[in-house]
Amino acid sequence: MILWSIWNARNKLVFEDELTEPEVCVNKAVDILQEYRNAVLEPRRSTLRYASKWCPPCTDEIKVNFDAAVDETLGGIGVGLVARNSEGEVVLAKAVHLPYRWTTEVGEARAALEAIKVAKECEWDRVVIEGDAQVIINALQRGTMRSSHAQIWTDDALALSSAFTSLSFNVCFRDCKLPTA
Repeated sequence: MILWSIWNARNKLVFEDELTEPEVCVNKAVDILQEYRNAVLEPRRSTLRYASKWCPPCTDEIKVNFDAAVDETLGGIGVGLVARNSEGEVVLAKAVHLPYRWTTEVGEARAALEAIKVAKECEWDRVVIEGDAQVIINALQRGTMRSSHAQIWTDDALALSSAFTSLSFNVCFRDCKLPTA
């Protein structure tokens, strides 16, 4: 993992003229290794729910799916949100363009924060936040991220969590974001 992280940092310097600090390089390698261990070597934690298809939330809940996309050509992040009720009906959809050169991880963290902010603004009391960024969902569930630039956004998201009676975070991979017919 460390060698890959060093090689990746070298390629960014050579091909994108972007310098990666050694501490960031090592922390990224540690995070990737931990994610691998969590996914392959350790049994699934009961607090994590992995959906294989999109399922509606419980009757009194709203589910907000979030995602982010990096536009490396124009240098921006696209954030998308879809909120659905227990019938699977869309109650809110939102797309935002952020003109920042962030990594995908930072973009996903910012999208998670946006999902929580929207839920708070709509005064939804019981909310399920769902996204495909496992590292971000894990950080929100555990309340911490290891030395990542995304941590500022996950910290802000967690600071808003007291506004809800119930707020949970689920991983939902790309093939399960659409409601089943």
